[in-house]
Amino acid sequence: MRKFRFRFAAVEKVRKIREDEALRALGQAQKQVQIAQEKKMQLESEVMNASLRRERLGVEGAVSASLFALENDYITGNRQRIIWQEQAILRAKRGAEKALRAYLLARRHTHVIERLKERDLEQFKKERAKQEQKNLDDITSMRSGMRGREEEQALGVSS
Repeated sequence: MRKFRFRFAAVEKVRKIREDEALRALGQAQKQVQIAQEKKMQLESEVMNASLRRERLGVEGAVSASLFALENDYITGNRQRIIWQEQAILRAKRGAEKALRAYLLARRHTHVIERLKERDLEQFKKERAKQEQKNLDDITSMRSGMRGREEEQALGVSS
């Protein structure tokens, strides 16, 4: 008896590869979002530490204006970097959303092929069951025919 062979196996393979690639791209995009968020948190931590240092400068007594201005410039620069990082996070999130849409589309295409394969497999099983039943019926009819002949022969010989 022949084995099941999906007629669109090549298409299924290509779509599965595309789905896997889209999933990897989605993972990479999400990783970029996480990296951008971590960098922003690091910058915020640096601003917090610099603010605490600046406050201690005023408490310690006589401090040169240039040191105070230097700390202020550092804080201002980091605040600007935080704004830039927020924009980078937004870009990374848009990229992740785009990658998610691409993955979902690839997954949908793969799912269509999988459903078609399931239907074909069910049809194959039905056809195979029908063929097996036909074979059994043929065997049964052959046996009954042979029994009938044997009975006729037995009756013919005994008469």
